[in-house]
Amino acid sequence: MFWRKVAALGLVAELLCFGPAAAAQDCPKALSRDQVDTPSASDSRVLYQELLAVLNAEDSFPSRAPRPAGVPSPLVSLGRMLFFDKVLSGNRDISCATCHHPHTFTGDERLLGFGTGAGNKASEQCNGGSNIGTDRHGRPDTMIARHAPPLYNLHLFDTMFWDSRIEKVDVDGDLLKESISTPAGVMTPSGQEPLDAFMSVFDFGVVSAQPLFPLLDRSEMRGKLNSLSGDHQKFNSSVDGFVSGSCENWNDEYNELADAVVVDDNNALIPAAAQQLWGRIIDRLRCEAPAYEAKFAKAYNDVSRWEDVSIAHLANAIAGYMIDEFEAVDSEWDAFLMHVEQGDDAAARKQLNPSQMKGAKIFFEKGCDVCHSGPAFSDFKHHNTGLRQLGPGKLNHGSAQAVEGVNGVTEIWDDLGRWGVTNRDEDKHAFRTQPLLNVSETWTRGHAGQFLRLDDFINHYRIPVQSYTSYESCFDNYNFAASGSPIYQMFYGDGSILDDTILGLSSDVLTMQLSEEDVFFLGQFLRALTDTRICNEYKQPGVAYQGQAELRDEKGNVVTDQNGDHIVITQYEYSNVTSPPVKSGSGIDAHDWAGCLATPNPECQGNGGN
Repeated sequence: MFWRKVAALGLVAELLCFGPAAAAQDCPKALSRDQVDTPSASDSRVLYQELLAVLNAEDSFPSRAPRPAGVPSPLVSLGRMLFFDKVLSGNRDISCATCHHPHTFTGDERLLGFGTGAGNKASEQCNGGSNIGTDRHGRPDTMIARHAPPLYNLHLFDTMFWDSRIEKVDVDGDLLKESISTPAGVMTPSGQEPLDAFMSVFDFGVVSAQPLFPLLDRSEMRGKLNSLSGDHQKFNSSVDGFVSGSCENWNDEYNELADAVVVDDNNALIPAAAQQLWGRIIDRLRCEAPAYEAKFAKAYNDVSRWEDVSIAHLANAIAGYMIDEFEAVDSEWDAFLMHVEQGDDAAARKQLNPSQMKGAKIFFEKGCDVCHSGPAFSDFKHHNTGLRQLGPGKLNHGSAQAVEGVNGVTEIWDDLGRWGVTNRDEDKHAFRTQPLLNVSETWTRGHAGQFLRLDDFINHYRIPVQSYTSYESCFDNYNFAASGSPIYQMFYGDGSILDDTILGLSSDVLTMQLSEEDVFFLGQFLRALTDTRICNEYKQPGVAYQGQAELRDEKGNVVTDQNGDHIVITQYEYSNVTSPPVKSGSGIDAHDWAGCLATPNPECQGNGGN
């Protein structure tokens, strides 16, 4: 098997007429519109018939993405508050919204985001500091190992995270759709284990389980002991004042979450320790935000007081909010399929322009739908697509290299992707197929955000070996960051054609045989998968996102009105999100483009860094 891969790669290298040295000097770039002979409106009728012929030749005609079932408004309201509330993080300095804000297309508009401990000090974050997107900064040791994926259309997902470490599973040979495999163990509706009780609360399957695990991660939300300085130091001390079950000696200036040990020597999660830590989070809510009790009771029939609230209720509420708020399937492609189903050819032709129809034809002819299948345009399986490892990497095996960062030595790890879950060699460097709905706006181009522009990312699939070997030397060419930024030192390995990533490259990627013009037209088609509401409703300058959360003071304490109720306001976490977050070269990986915030486009075409 090894030598067959080497022989295949040797043939590819010969056909591409390059070696590692030549590749370093030839930076692959996608063609721009003025370099492509695009079809005219008069070609529309012919292209439409050609596209229909291709779609009818598929094993099954593409289906429209269904809408989610309705989520009760009290649950959405509770989930919205929790989603924006920094009290869930150990240092009280980060919320789910920090890396998944609606104003940054439910991601963070960065290659790799920054977790707890990054950005400005807490008082500045709560009072005017724009601490999302390209305005969020941090040290290399606060960088998250993988790109923050968008949250659109989670109701279509069967797995969560880039490595699908949360997924629906078979149990004892029977497919129990309610059973969920997680890093803390398998949750089954009929089991007797502590985690099984979560299933009676979960309404949204794997999505309900997802919010549980960023809470446990030191880099993302939980925090590290004694890792910060200045105003944050008091938040990272040990558990002085913590008394389980009582708020009498509660001290809300300490991070009582950071001292827990929740993983073993092999970096595997300890289920009992995770359960204890989740309990501490509920204790924190009870002591620091008691008004949540009434909101939990309103959202759940089985809750009447704090003693009834579990971490499952919290996670399920956040899931309900994400599913309700971030449904976004009303695209030009969806309208095209609707009119085709209705037999209205004239109306269907009006939904896609000629370039988009040509791109759709290429997408299905060239086999892009082998992996990007189904209503979400994902098979939710795992593939090695030959992306160069960028950033700190996911610590899931035993090799690392050290680089000199701005604040000392930083360890750079490889990322073996799905292998970290299955331990199977065939899963090394394999990551879940990214769903493509709204991909033109989400800045999601690989598990480490390896590409900024959509067309450059598609171009990687045209020449994956050359793209891999030239990636580091061509990094400037993709306009990620200013030269000299720490991210320039954070490439794992030497980018050789004999690297394990390339040796395990998926055969589906190797055999696609895309032309430069194919890349352009594929990009045009993918832009037709965008729900225009995500620009028109969330991103226009001066239009505030209408999410609500409870007001907190500069220490993170809840501010109440004269009746003792929480004050619910709009956009409490970030007051400056409607100004263009352009920070060219000033952050670790600052982009030079600000999406719809800077260049609003009612048609939602060409944004998202494209």
